[in-house]
Amino acid sequence: MKKELQLQMERLQKVKNKGFTLVEAIIILFVFCLIFTIPTLKLTQFKSDLELSNTTRLVKSIIESSTRKSLLKKNAIFIHYSEENNRISVKQGKSMQYFPINHQIKIDNLNHVFVNPKGSISPRTIMIKNKNKKRIIKIQMKWGRMIES
Repeated sequence: MKKELQLQMERLQKVKNKGFTLVEAIIILFVFCLIFTIPTLKLTQFKSDLELSNTTRLVKSIIESSTRKSLLKKNAIFIHYSEENNRISVKQGKSMQYFPINHQIKIDNLNHVFVNPKGSISPRTIMIKNKNKKRIIKIQMKWGRMIES
């Protein structure tokens, strides 16, 4: 009887030693969480940078197309950024176009931009920024040449 009991105890010890301890399981779980969290943070940063870059291209495109349209159609164009509505509005004659902007991005010095019927625009510096980065567009000369920095 004692031998049977001793054999059963040995079997239980062998079975007991075949798994992870709680501490080992917690460490492995922590490492996996860390491995999956780092790329997620980088992806969020990448998305934010991409949104800033796309908005910068959109602003440049709006200004370039407005100078061309005003020159061809001999009409003045008004460009305005509304921070409350998060959109850029372009008014030419009676027509109005709206371009939505991401709510995390703010644009400075794009208020009440006037493009005259000859296609010229006054020089200015436009700053486009999100939480931690910013892009600057400098409009130089009267015909609207833009430099991004």
